[in-house]
Amino acid sequence: MSKSIYNFKVLVVGDGGVGKTSLTIRFATGSFRENYIPTLGVNFYSKIVDINDCLIKLTIWDTGGQEKFRPLLPNYFKGGRGALVVFDVTDIKTFKNVMSWVNQVRYHCGNIPVILVGNKIDLVSQRKVRYEDGSRLAEKLGVPYFESSAKENYMVEDVFKTLASLMIEEVPLKTQNKGLYLR
Repeated sequence: MSKSIYNFKVLVVGDGGVGKTSLTIRFATGSFRENYIPTLGVNFYSKIVDINDCLIKLTIWDTGGQEKFRPLLPNYFKGGRGALVVFDVTDIKTFKNVMSWVNQVRYHCGNIPVILVGNKIDLVSQRKVRYEDGSRLAEKLGVPYFESSAKENYMVEDVFKTLASLMIEEVPLKTQNKGLYLR
């Protein structure tokens, strides 16, 4: 029996410098670099994952988080089926902006699956946002919470695979059983 195949657009959003590109590249290619040039607008990556006997191609839209790119974001959000909202655990300002990012995703994409990600937990001595704070905010938003380190490859795959699982749950059962290729 052939596996069902799906294609989901995943948005990776958050303030500039939180590690969106590092997380995305670590997941998509398995590599990590200390420094990246800030994303100008959006970069695209893809990876196929096997979730519950379904092949899911995640087309990942790594968005620029700098203020000057915000007017472009609504165009990038169209068709998003799931989102990672990323903040840097060493930068309280990025945490305070999470609600704005979640609101933008929901405004432009509806009630799609969202995961809150506290990144850069390898920088223990510089940590400003406690696990409990991230967890509490995620509970308030009604979304899962993960802490990750792209540098150490900690929880990166889990974050994306959990999002893929949540997205596949949103597909109506009758569509899943037909194995349709979704966009």
